[in-house]
Amino acid sequence: MIYTVKPGDTLSSIAKEQLGSLQAVNQIVELNHLADPNQIFVGQKLTLPPEQAPAKEQIATVSSPQNRPSVSSSDFVELTPPLLMRAVPKLRSQRVDDLCAALNEVLPRYQIVGTRRQAHFLAQVGHESMSFLATTENLNYSATALQSTFGKYFPTDALAEAYARQPEKIANRVYADRMGNGSESSGDGWRYRGRGFIQLTGKDNYRRFASDTGTDVVSQPDLIANHMELAVGSACWYWQSRNINRYADGGSSGDPNNIVIITKLINGGVNGLADRTDRFEQAMSALTS
Repeated sequence: MIYTVKPGDTLSSIAKEQLGSLQAVNQIVELNHLADPNQIFVGQKLTLPPEQAPAKEQIATVSSPQNRPSVSSSDFVELTPPLLMRAVPKLRSQRVDDLCAALNEVLPRYQIVGTRRQAHFLAQVGHESMSFLATTENLNYSATALQSTFGKYFPTDALAEAYARQPEKIANRVYADRMGNGSESSGDGWRYRGRGFIQLTGKDNYRRFASDTGTDVVSQPDLIANHMELAVGSACWYWQSRNINRYADGGSSGDPNNIVIITKLINGGVNGLADRTDRFEQAMSALTS
């Protein structure tokens, strides 16, 4: 598939809008031999990979870490409220007990155990969720933001103005007819908008998560946003589906903690890299002290 870059496009927005996954950024870079993923221009022709490529293929463009240590469930660092407050900046104390309980219950199921894996998870998911606060995607975009973020779907000022500040209408338009969703009128875009601490998006992902966990989030999608264990669980499921543990265990001399690689697997680019790095260092310090 050939895509022509439009004003306001980034590789991240192209990957999410055209392919339904930010993880496809790495594939786009490889297919088009892009030296700098941040330097694309209006009118540029990009070859896009097939939509919904398997997670294994999506991470195949990232080099595997060397000398990866083995990790067992016995390496799990049990989280207490005081420890979690030290590990996660700006964490709200009123929810720390429930969050601790959910993390202690769910992380070992996905082998997110040991200081490095746990620190990476707390750093990346903490960044994505504003320190484990946001569990539902914010789609309250202005007209200007719509054209900047979702330019393909809002090519004119008039169309952007007609949808501005109407999250349900926006979701139904930008997520229609992809990721397993129906048409705009089906309401699937809003029904299966991003939820959880790493926003699970699209009916196909909800189906896969439901199948793997035995929880019917397809007919009850709000469960992911409203139940702490599922908000954590959906993030862990996403983490595992991208095989991120293997990169959390170690890196190369140029990126010893693999923070850049992991950030690309989570975000599709390197947005917020400085904050993610600071969060990782804070979490590692707390978990090893």
